[in-house]
Amino acid sequence: MKLAMRTTLFFLLTSTWMFGQQFLDGRVRDATSGQPVERAAITNNRSRSTAMTNAEGKFRISAKSSDTLIIRHISYKTAVSAVVDSNAETEIALVPRIFQLDEVLISSTPPEALLLEVVEVSQERLRTPLTFQTYCREYCRVNTQLSSFANGFVDFRVQNRGAADLYIIQNQIKKMPGVALSRIYEEAPGMSILSIQEAFERAYSFKALRNVARSSVYEYTLRRKQDDEGNLFEIISFLPKNDVPEVLYEGQVIYDAKSKLILEYQYRIAESHRRFAKARAFGTMELTVLDVSKFLLFSAVDGNYIPFYQHNMGKVHLHLADQYNEIFESSTDVLVLGVDDSEPRHSFKPYKGWSLYEAGTKYSDEIWKSYEVFLQTDAEQQVQKLLNSKR
Repeated sequence: MKLAMRTTLFFLLTSTWMFGQQFLDGRVRDATSGQPVERAAITNNRSRSTAMTNAEGKFRISAKSSDTLIIRHISYKTAVSAVVDSNAETEIALVPRIFQLDEVLISSTPPEALLLEVVEVSQERLRTPLTFQTYCREYCRVNTQLSSFANGFVDFRVQNRGAADLYIIQNQIKKMPGVALSRIYEEAPGMSILSIQEAFERAYSFKALRNVARSSVYEYTLRRKQDDEGNLFEIISFLPKNDVPEVLYEGQVIYDAKSKLILEYQYRIAESHRRFAKARAFGTMELTVLDVSKFLLFSAVDGNYIPFYQHNMGKVHLHLADQYNEIFESSTDVLVLGVDDSEPRHSFKPYKGWSLYEAGTKYSDEIWKSYEVFLQTDAEQQVQKLLNSKR
């Protein structure tokens, strides 16, 4: 039986599709403040195609006149917007949720036990095996300067516990040549700290949250919020204890109070504990982790609970005598465009590389010019122009 949320994106990645589809550009704002709304999920109710707003609230989605868009964000009421003219940019205003109840809870169950409970419930709802059709992108920087960019359409065949086979359908890479950053940059301009192979394994395992809940070095706050539509949320926030001299995380988990399903979570190395970072020796090389962060958004569309979007970032300092003394930063975005429970039928073998950049450029059409799941911000567009001019 096919999942209700199914996309035919892979089968549409042809020239016919590229020139036959219409794309709607839009912007999502806060109805009260007028500020852009980042990470709002956009779904075309007819085709089930999806998109995500960027930091400027902008998005692009496959849509035609008379289509209906559904816009969701945890902090706002779900909005429905009719497409009147697919050739004109649309403005969508989201109304903030009005919380009639917002209180700190004192529970007989410790928050860390509640955290483990919602992790178990959520993991139980994540089905396998499944095939996720996704859009992925990577940015890599050396000493704050962009060194490489890659983006592509990737199928993840997720098996037990989130381990996956990857099939890169379309991919492009850009690098910054002729910049004297370092010898290691010259050897590996697309060096990524984060593995694209582990994207869904991390999402399925909830490993970081389990480690936090099983540790005794965190303090917790449990809050409950109920909006005027009766939606009830609980939020577990965690901070490291001040007297623990270790590199520890801070973050929060938002879940539905009734179903116990995690809606989103985020964490990063706590600002207060970054000073405890220590170099680790790998032979004659020393590596210091400076920062790690993760944001993961889950979605329950048509009854299917899935990891819909994830953003990962890592930053390290690498030192080797007088050869390397660099700060590397990598970020990855993975957005699910559709889900299918059938095996992917590709004529090529699964991709085994560490990053998208290593896969090189492989595409049949320059689909990036027409179809962009994450519209680039103005700053990112300037970077892209620079990359294009340096090719």
